[in-house]
Amino acid sequence: MSDAEYLLEVLERAAEGLPTVARKFMFGCHALFADGKIFGLVWDGRIALKVPPEAGGEALARLDGAEPWSPNGKVTMRSWTLVPEGLHDDDDALRPWVERAHRAARAAAKAPPKKKPSSKKPSRKKAPPKKKRRATRARR
Repeated sequence: MSDAEYLLEVLERAAEGLPTVARKFMFGCHALFADGKIFGLVWDGRIALKVPPEAGGEALARLDGAEPWSPNGKVTMRSWTLVPEGLHDDDDALRPWVERAHRAARAAAKAPPKKKPSSKKPSRKKAPPKKKRRATRARR
């Protein structure tokens, strides 16, 4: 069994019994989704969870050994944390974080979609000039 397969098994075990969980292969790695929203994945020998700040993500990020997830080494993915490697072998410690990530994903799936700002630039055309009215002479 490869490291990725082992970590996927660990992640799935931590998500066991949670509703609407689906596994997909995405971004070159195995990932777990809830109601169509990604919440966990196995990346380069680590488990990553998407736990936004309002779900306790900052506390997860402060754990000894946790790191922000930066898949290309340049851009850090917002709300994503590589969990400490010690949690890979501790189902009881990993489960609450997986539950938080799962709850946040389900809440995001139920939230109304955010309106994207229009990509159209406002028109800079000037209004056409008003036609001048001809003065008419009064007929006698």
